[in-house]
Amino acid sequence: EVFEPDGRMLVGVARLLNLSVQGACVESTSHFPESARYLLRLLLDDRRLISIDGEVLWRRPFAHMTEYGFKFDPYPPMDQTRVLEFVKKYFSGGRPGGK
Repeated sequence: EVFEPDGRMLVGVARLLNLSVQGACVESTSHFPESARYLLRLLLDDRRLISIDGEVLWRRPFAHMTEYGFKFDPYPPMDQTRVLEFVKKYFSGGRPGGK
């Protein structure tokens, strides 16, 4: 989910394509301008919701969706550890979404 920076208004829903501790690549039918700031809420596999502020660094439009690159602002080390564990489990070593 992608919210306005204050977290009060949902502005779009996005599908996670790639994730790292520093940022994420998502696709969405919503429009997020480059340099715009948002609050991303990510539901990790342990059913734990984390909220991370970030900025749209780039966008790549396709016919029905647009891919977006988000750079995260600094966020708590505990959440960084959760993101890293999620990445290791789902984005590496032949796992779903991994290479």
